[in-house]
Amino acid sequence: IIHNLIVKANGDLTRADILLDSQFEQPDFPALSLHSKTSTTDFDNWLTDTNVSTIDGAKLFIRGQVNQVSTTPTLALTGQWQDLAWPLLEPKKAVTSTKGDFEHYTVSRSGELEAQQQPFTVQANAQGTADQIDLKQLLINGFGGKMNIDGWFNWQSGPSFELASNWQDIVVPQVLSPVMISS
Repeated sequence: IIHNLIVKANGDLTRADILLDSQFEQPDFPALSLHSKTSTTDFDNWLTDTNVSTIDGAKLFIRGQVNQVSTTPTLALTGQWQDLAWPLLEPKKAVTSTKGDFEHYTVSRSGELEAQQQPFTVQANAQGTADQIDLKQLLINGFGGKMNIDGWFNWQSGPSFELASNWQDIVVPQVLSPVMISS
């Protein structure tokens, strides 16, 4: 349900500036506010600065560029969030960056999370194409130790994947797993 939608745009045949403000909600989700400033000087390369927030203070920021939209779109976006939560995890803060086009892109992420009052950090680096993403490293530090995961996911002719992990000194709290897990 959209409660409020304000769009302001100005420009000419060579440029545009667009401002969007909105409040909306979905059943079973908190009400959200959206504020976005997007601009272009040639209608092929766009800058965006977008913020989404809840009344409880959770925030998501996405900033960057989407270029060559009329040919081969490329992305150079950075996302940051604060106090967003989903079941069992309470993210404290995180940064995600995406760069490249749909045939050659990189994704990196770093952040701090908490699960059942147990803090841990996550760092990930991946690169991909339209058919596959290669997880170069997913490093999780917490629960008394660390875990490193690498591998790939491919969806060209049906989903397939290969992952390898190395756990060191991790003890998963019983509230997160009915089976005692310790490495």
